[in-house]
Amino acid sequence: PWDDARVARRMAWTRKWCADRVGAQHVVETGGETPLEGMLRLCCMGDCASFLVSIITGKDPTPVTPIDMLKAELAR
Repeated sequence: PWDDARVARRMAWTRKWCADRVGAQHVVETGGETPLEGMLRLCCMGDCASFLVSIITGKDPTPVTPIDMLKAELAR
Protein backbone atom coordinates (compact mmCIF):
# COMPACT_ATOMS: atom_id res chain seq x y z
CA PRO A 1 0.00 0.00 0.00
CA TRP A 2 2.97 2.35 0.33
CA ASP A 3 4.28 1.94 -3.22
CA ASP A 4 4.17 5.00 -5.40
CA ALA A 5 3.47 4.95 -9.13
CA ARG A 6 7.16 4.70 -10.03
CA VAL A 7 7.60 1.56 -7.93
CA ALA A 8 4.42 0.06 -9.41
CA ARG A 9 5.82 0.61 -12.93
CA ARG A 10 9.10 -1.05 -11.96
CA MET A 11 7.28 -4.05 -10.52
CA ALA A 12 5.14 -4.38 -13.67
CA TRP A 13 8.27 -4.16 -15.86
CA THR A 14 10.05 -6.74 -13.68
CA ARG A 15 7.13 -9.20 -13.94
CA LYS A 16 7.12 -8.77 -17.73
CA TRP A 17 10.91 -9.16 -17.96
CA CYS A 18 10.83 -12.33 -15.85
CA ALA A 19 7.87 -13.91 -17.68
CA ASP A 20 9.93 -15.95 -20.14
CA ARG A 21 12.97 -16.35 -17.89
CA VAL A 22 11.51 -18.11 -14.85
CA GLY A 23 9.32 -21.12 -14.27
CA ALA A 24 6.76 -19.35 -12.11
CA GLN A 25 6.01 -15.98 -10.62
CA HIS A 26 4.19 -15.16 -7.43
CA VAL A 27 3.23 -11.78 -6.07
CA VAL A 28 3.99 -11.64 -2.36
CA GLU A 29 2.55 -8.98 -0.13
CA THR A 30 3.19 -8.62 3.57
CA GLY A 31 1.52 -6.71 6.29
CA GLY A 32 3.20 -4.37 8.63
CA GLU A 33 2.36 -1.15 10.32
CA THR A 34 5.10 0.83 8.57
CA PRO A 35 6.83 0.70 5.19
CA LEU A 36 10.06 -0.33 6.94
CA GLU A 37 8.38 -3.26 8.65
CA GLY A 38 6.88 -4.44 5.36
CA MET A 39 10.24 -4.12 3.60
CA LEU A 40 12.07 -6.06 6.30
CA ARG A 41 9.46 -8.83 6.22
CA LEU A 42 9.85 -9.15 2.44
CA CYS A 43 13.66 -9.18 2.68
CA CYS A 44 13.55 -11.93 5.29
CA MET A 45 11.06 -13.94 3.24
CA GLY A 46 13.19 -13.57 0.10
CA ASP A 47 16.36 -14.62 1.91
CA CYS A 48 14.64 -17.67 3.38
CA ALA A 49 13.15 -18.65 0.01
CA SER A 50 16.53 -18.28 -1.73
CA PHE A 51 18.23 -20.40 0.91
CA LEU A 52 15.56 -23.10 0.73
CA VAL A 53 15.74 -23.26 -3.07
CA SER A 54 19.53 -23.57 -2.89
CA ILE A 55 19.17 -26.52 -0.51
CA ILE A 56 16.54 -28.22 -2.66
CA THR A 57 18.42 -27.74 -5.94
CA GLY A 58 21.92 -28.13 -4.53
CA LYS A 59 23.01 -24.93 -6.27
CA ASP A 60 24.85 -21.93 -4.88
CA PRO A 61 22.36 -19.03 -4.82
CA THR A 62 25.09 -16.51 -5.78
CA PRO A 63 26.06 -14.92 -8.10
CA VAL A 64 22.77 -14.24 -9.84
CA THR A 65 23.57 -12.86 -13.28
CA PRO A 66 19.92 -12.23 -14.28
CA ILE A 67 19.41 -10.11 -11.17
CA ASP A 68 22.57 -8.13 -11.97
CA MET A 69 21.12 -7.52 -15.46
CA LEU A 70 17.77 -6.54 -13.94
CA LYS A 71 19.42 -4.05 -11.57
CA ALA A 72 21.33 -2.48 -14.46
CA GLU A 73 18.11 -2.12 -16.46
CA LEU A 74 16.21 -0.63 -13.54
CA ALA A 75 19.00 1.89 -12.97
CA ARG A 76 18.55 3.29 -16.49
